[in-house]
Amino acid sequence: MTIHSKYDDAALMHLFREGDKDAFEHIYKHFNKRVFFYVRQYLSSITEAQDITSECFFRLWEKKAEFPSLDAVGAFLHVAARNLCFNYLKHAKMAREKEGELLSLLNMPDDNGFKLEELRMQLLNLIAAEVDKLPSKMKKIFLLSYEEGLKPAQIAERLGLQVQTVKNQRLNAVKLIKAALADHPSLLALLLLLESKSPVFG
Repeated sequence: MTIHSKYDDAALMHLFREGDKDAFEHIYKHFNKRVFFYVRQYLSSITEAQDITSECFFRLWEKKAEFPSLDAVGAFLHVAARNLCFNYLKHAKMAREKEGELLSLLNMPDDNGFKLEELRMQLLNLIAAEVDKLPSKMKKIFLLSYEEGLKPAQIAERLGLQVQTVKNQRLNAVKLIKAALADHPSLLALLLLLESKSPVFG
């Protein structure tokens, strides 16, 4: 299977293992749609499917030195996509269950408002703590986006960056924060509930 006339498969894999970004781009273009459509079988959200597809290729790049062939790359991407979908759906199920509890709190007498406000403060504190852990550039982009409300083009102009770099950094920041919430299903559910009313990380 030769995926591009510029290389034969052996040469392509050699360059990929050596960290050649052009070789990675050819592999990405060859497998990207296949991975995305596989993920979409399990996830209804296009945005989440795109995120998981991107994560598969991030993991592939991190392990680039380990792959002897394109078939091995394909097998890895398949397993990575399956596992990431499973983990996402597992956490989403937990969050949905907790979301039901939160909606019940909203419909109860005002005394329960204190419990909801306590959860909201826990959520804000956790987000603030995770933002502080972000790399300097990623943190700056996140704060400009979500505190000052700047668009990616405005942030790129202010920081002297490419717009796509800003988008990637913002996406990675949100993924890191949501990953931190995975161990706190009540807080993750609250975030999802808030986003359904007004996007927190739109």
